[in-house]
Amino acid sequence: SIFSLFRVIAFANRANLINDVKNGYRLSFSAAENADNAVQAANGGSVLVNIVLLICLIIWAWRATTNLDSLGISHRWGRGWAIGGWFTPIMFCFVPYQIISDAWKKAPNQNISGSTSNFQLVDKRNNFWLIGFILWWVQIALTRLGSNQADGNIDEVITADVLGAVGGGVGIIAGILFAIAFRQMSERHS
Repeated sequence: SIFSLFRVIAFANRANLINDVKNGYRLSFSAAENADNAVQAANGGSVLVNIVLLICLIIWAWRATTNLDSLGISHRWGRGWAIGGWFTPIMFCFVPYQIISDAWKKAPNQNISGSTSNFQLVDKRNNFWLIGFILWWVQIALTRLGSNQADGNIDEVITADVLGAVGGGVGIIAGILFAIAFRQMSERHS
């Protein structure tokens, strides 16, 4: 969410500067260069952070699947798919979601006294995870759409920067929802 906020600020600032140039205002070279550098840093930082978060998510999914296996609870995909599902074409659109959904639905619940001897399967969906997962894909789509328009005329560059800023805003929301969802799921697996 923090890097997405940085993306929003960087893209919005550059879109604003380009819009000023379009409207006839003079822009110093250093301001333009700083705006471009901020966008590049935001994109590079987002890529690095997303890679680290993806690795953490894969490790978490593998551990959650291992927890379910050790408790003898059946689930849709095995431990290998907790890793491989992210790297298999087409399947990465639904296997990771199903693995994490099973980790939520089938995790042992503690009863009121705090004992974990009574396991209860939860039938409801973790809406934080579902909405965060959908918004994560929306962010990726907006970023790709914006990057495809960045080589055109000045209006297309402004549109690309606006799409980058909106994608960053969606990323903020997705990050917050992911944090809430994984905190809840981790508490259930601890």
